[in-house]
Amino acid sequence: MWSPPLRAVCRVERLRRTFESGASSAIRWVTQARETGEVTPKLQGDDRRSQAIKAQAERILALIAGKPDSTLEELKAALVADGHTFSVSALSWFFLRRTAAQGRRAHRRRFVELWNAIGWCLDRFTPPERANYFKAAGYGPN
Repeated sequence: MWSPPLRAVCRVERLRRTFESGASSAIRWVTQARETGEVTPKLQGDDRRSQAIKAQAERILALIAGKPDSTLEELKAALVADGHTFSVSALSWFFLRRTAAQGRRAHRRRFVELWNAIGWCLDRFTPPERANYFKAAGYGPN
C-alpha cells in the first residue's frame, strides 16, 4: 500500500494549520500563489450559469410578455428550442433576483417621490404657517 512521504504529510499539516482550513484548500492556495503570484481569493457571488441566463433576459421576458401565465417548465422548453439549456431552479433564481432588484429600485423611487410630494405640500403654505405646523408637531426651530 502506498503512502505519501512523511515530509509531504508534515508540509500539508503545517499549511493546514497556517491557513486554518482543510489541507486540500491550503494546497490549492499555495499552488495558486506559485503559479500566478496571486494570493487574493477568487471572487464569489453568482453561480457559473447566471451570466448565461442574464444574457437571455430579453428573450425570457419576451416569452413572459407573450404568455404571462407560463410555467417555469414551459419557459425551459421554449429556451431549449432556442438552443439554451437552463434548469428550472436557475430560471426561478433569475426571477427572484430580478424581482429583488426591481423592489429596491421601486423603494428608492417611492422614497424620492414621497419627499417631492412633501416639498410640494409645504410650498403651498407660507413660511410662518410651516413654522407653526412644525412647532405644533413638536419639532424644534432647526
